[in-house]
Amino acid sequence: MTRCCSCGVDEVRANIGFALRRLTLADVDAVAIIHRAAFDQRLPWLAGLHTPEEDRAFFRDRVFSECEVWGDGTDRITGFIAFRLDWIDQLYVLPDHPPGDRWARQ
Repeated sequence: MTRCCSCGVDEVRANIGFALRRLTLADVDAVAIIHRAAFDQRLPWLAGLHTPEEDRAFFRDRVFSECEVWGDGTDRITGFIAFRLDWIDQLYVLPDHPPGDRWARQ
């Protein structure tokens, strides 16, 4: 993978009210769950298009291998962003975190 962030930082703490950390393959289940929950809420006519196993495989084999994936640094990941150089591939937040929560303010 070509690193988008050449600084080698694995956690960012800035004046944003919460910490971001680079996610690893250990986080793939949480990322797939967030994606499915947000996707199904906003595109209900496509709900069930892929199985949870297919979602995990997609994030494990494609997204985590081709992108940098960052999420909030809490015990419960509530959102994530996956990006490559000059491109955001994925950006999802759990549906139970409506506008006005810490992700939406940024």
